[in-house]
Amino acid sequence: GYDTVLMSSNHTNDAGTDGITGTVKKIRKRGLNVAGSRLNEDEPRYQMNDINGVKVAIVSYVYGTGTKNARELNANPLSAEAIPLVNSFSYENFSEDFKEIKETVSEARKAGADIVIAYFHWGEEYQYHSNEWQQMIAKKTANEADVDVIVGSHPHVPQEKDVIKTETGKEVPVYYSMGNLISNQRMEILEEGRGTEAGNMVKFTFTVDKSSKQVLDIKDKAIPYWLDMYGSGLKKYTIIPLTKGFEDNKFLKGSGHVEIAKSVKSMLKNV
Repeated sequence: GYDTVLMSSNHTNDAGTDGITGTVKKIRKRGLNVAGSRLNEDEPRYQMNDINGVKVAIVSYVYGTGTKNARELNANPLSAEAIPLVNSFSYENFSEDFKEIKETVSEARKAGADIVIAYFHWGEEYQYHSNEWQQMIAKKTANEADVDVIVGSHPHVPQEKDVIKTETGKEVPVYYSMGNLISNQRMEILEEGRGTEAGNMVKFTFTVDKSSKQVLDIKDKAIPYWLDMYGSGLKKYTIIPLTKGFEDNKFLKGSGHVEIAKSVKSMLKNV
């Protein structure tokens, strides 16, 4: 069910410029879209999707350090060639970097985007609540850039949802961190508990008047999940949606981890 890969994380530059461009090429070769990184400066910084005749743009950015012309991701300096290929910002220079984010959203709208989803790779690892930087960026983006929803990740654990009511009265839902989804960060090897194994998949439903291009309604729903793992030798990983009746999920019953899943569902209620 995946259509788009977000390639804007603090690990995007781990293998240097060749790693960035090579990954973009391989993802596209397999028929998937890429948001957050590009092959050259002629390509837009947003990624456009046509969903049932509605154009949905994804604007994806990752936090880094330093200025725009001397940016580091995960302590790895972006080369001069790579700097324009990866959408990035820094907390310390956000006012300046925000100009580009706002311009990217504007370009997406001019290209016909009916809906704009802003994605930020931000926050502090293993923290279950957003920090002041995340909240500032979300408020500024909701109020000053023409976006419809904001989602984020990086903390490795789920964080709270908020709704920002802008100065114009528009309500922008914000999911500060959705969680890991698929990872090997297990309670058995980390001190953070089950939070690194759990999170929320977020479903947005947009109602758009195709003739006027007016957004009539936006509904959002968080679907809690737990990443089950079992087996000796080659491990089996299964994303278990913790929705009504999850106790009867055949994969969960097969692993024998129903009680663990129940405890995770209870934990997520407090996030």
